[in-house]
Amino acid sequence: MKRRTFLAGAATAATVLGGTAGLRLTNRRWYDPDPTTDPSLPSGRRVFEADRSLSVLDHRAVTTATVIEDGTDRTPFRRSRYRYEHERSRHRYRYVSSTFAVPEGAPPPVFGHLHARRHAEEVRSADEADDLPVTTVTFHSPGVAVHAPRAETPADADERPRVDDSEPVSRTHGFGRGPDDRPEPRPTFVLSPDAEWGRVEAGEGRERFEIRDRDAYAAVVPVATTADAIEDGSRIRATLEADTGRLRELAERRVVEQPVGDPGDGNWRTFTYRIRTRFDRYGDVRAPMPGGPIPEPSAKRRAGELWTELWTY
Repeated sequence: MKRRTFLAGAATAATVLGGTAGLRLTNRRWYDPDPTTDPSLPSGRRVFEADRSLSVLDHRAVTTATVIEDGTDRTPFRRSRYRYEHERSRHRYRYVSSTFAVPEGAPPPVFGHLHARRHAEEVRSADEADDLPVTTVTFHSPGVAVHAPRAETPADADERPRVDDSEPVSRTHGFGRGPDDRPEPRPTFVLSPDAEWGRVEAGEGRERFEIRDRDAYAAVVPVATTADAIEDGSRIRATLEADTGRLRELAERRVVEQPVGDPGDGNWRTFTYRIRTRFDRYGDVRAPMPGGPIPEPSAKRRAGELWTELWTY
């Protein structure tokens, strides 16, 4: 009787553990944060808190940057697209940066965050315009990190990125499972809670706030150059969900003086950009590893990756 009881208990435990492991390794877990921002807060604080909430919410952000004026006779053209999927509930993060054209003089990118800077280095190493577009892909999870400095350029923001077997791809340990382990920081879009945003529109479940003052704009927007380089005519509009306060869009017109050519020459030129960031897929974004020929780890390394993922989830 005792033996039958033991075997039944062992079978039950194995089933539970196996089921739990299966759920965890496929990253099916119960996670539903629902932060909202207080509508009575000042406008600047509301927009700032909406940006901060992105750190805990599953979501996607897609930024497109278009050059409107670059001091030449060149017509407006698309410069870059930055896309990241922030799957916080599964601790998976994917960054896809693409450059389609470079303004004359190769000024800095429109963003100064880590992934934009890494990608800009790859773009600078492109010898000719024929080498464009250039795409860089980075993936992070607790167990594994993948970085492809040169990858295939997705046709749009919905296409899964793929690495190119003709270019080097690195596969290393993830960011770990310790209390101090963290992935690389996500891009920040709003720097200050103190700027005054004017309410410009409301309706259809949306609220919109705008900054047209040059100094307020410079205090809010992260740029790759100094805030002093921001010029008059810059403005930004934020669209928030009326009921939750979540960000839906940031639309900018940025007029900025940027260095061009050899940094030692001290040449600067004024550029005008149209920058639009859309936030979507709240709660249902997916950030799998990029497709393509990613290096396979050893059996020992693979077991370590799986154990770290299992422990984390």
